[in-house]
Amino acid sequence: MFFRGQTSFYTLNRSESIKKFLFGNSVSIEPSLTTSASRTNFRYDRLHFLLRYFIEQEVFSRKTGLDEKKAAWEELSTDPACRYDLAIKALAQHYGFPTNGLDVTTNLKVALWFATNKFNISNGLSSYSLMSQADWLDNKDSWPIIYVFQTILNTSIPSLQECHELTKLGVNALRPERQSAKFFMGGHGDLLNRLYLHLD
Repeated sequence: MFFRGQTSFYTLNRSESIKKFLFGNSVSIEPSLTTSASRTNFRYDRLHFLLRYFIEQEVFSRKTGLDEKKAAWEELSTDPACRYDLAIKALAQHYGFPTNGLDVTTNLKVALWFATNKFNISNGLSSYSLMSQADWLDNKDSWPIIYVFQTILNTSIPSLQECHELTKLGVNALRPERQSAKFFMGGHGDLLNRLYLHLD
């Protein structure tokens, strides 16, 4: 099982024809679990190669354990499963870059924390603040929510990625480790709300 905490419940507003195609005559309220890149029209792919280059320059500028790092880099960068690129993308998401994936966690307490703490940006600095009583509006649809997912579909487990491959290169990502975080690969096109398919 894994979880995602959000400060509010958002729905995906699809056209009536798409709703009828997807859900038939059933009444459907589809939670919006789209990625930050799709919500902001951010083209992450351009940034990805800059991040990859930066990580490689940082890793190979340190002389300690250089032979082991080169061997690990060669193994990862030629891996047909693209674990290296997925780990970089997961790292980017966990540290706030808009990607075509979503942060999830295997720790319910972490999901609860994210559901009850608001993200703020002021003067170029970001922070979190605990929600107050005034933040709990009368409309229950605006209350914090924790989504619970089970890995029952064949596509669930391969869609969950981590950053641990980067530790072979000497890159230790403490934030995702402390948050028991995983990176869920989002979708494209009509599958932008792909995580919703895994909702329990």
